[in-house]
Amino acid sequence: LEDMSVVKGGNDIELSCAVFSYEGNVYDGIYRLKSDNGVNLAEYASEYLSEFLESKDVATEIDLITCVPMARKKVISRGYNQAEIIAGFMSKSLKKPFDCKLLKRRNNKAEQHKLNSKERRKNAYEAYHINSRHRDVKGKNILICDDVITTGATIERCAGLLKSMGASKIFAAAICSTVSEKNTTGK
Repeated sequence: LEDMSVVKGGNDIELSCAVFSYEGNVYDGIYRLKSDNGVNLAEYASEYLSEFLESKDVATEIDLITCVPMARKKVISRGYNQAEIIAGFMSKSLKKPFDCKLLKRRNNKAEQHKLNSKERRKNAYEAYHINSRHRDVKGKNILICDDVITTGATIERCAGLLKSMGASKIFAAAICSTVSEKNTTGK
């Protein structure tokens, strides 16, 4: 836990954390998670993320776990959303319910990982929206899961949407990050 990264988050995020830097074997593990349903890294990282959230007394605050949504076409072609797999492991580990249908992603052509920081923010704003058939989250503290946090644009957009739905606090957890600093003190 001493090496856990706390990722600088946006105004709508209480705490954002990642287990690893996005490089080397972790980069390869994320590729396997996205392309071959290689869930070992997701399961392993989820245990560490859960322990970290428990050590910061955040786990007891969480009412619901969700994930960054994936475009429907991509889910169909891949067969799954890797962020939903992470949310499922986090749900099991923290013994909290999860619902990955709160938000949706429109099928837009741009992929976040191919864009610069400014383009990512614009693309996230256009791509992510509230699912019209979502459950009531008013007053709930929500943990949102993803595989990689790069600029934070996606997590920030999703957190803002959850806040606009009435959520109280938003926490974020990812397997890895490109924008983190080693820190175990919190925000």
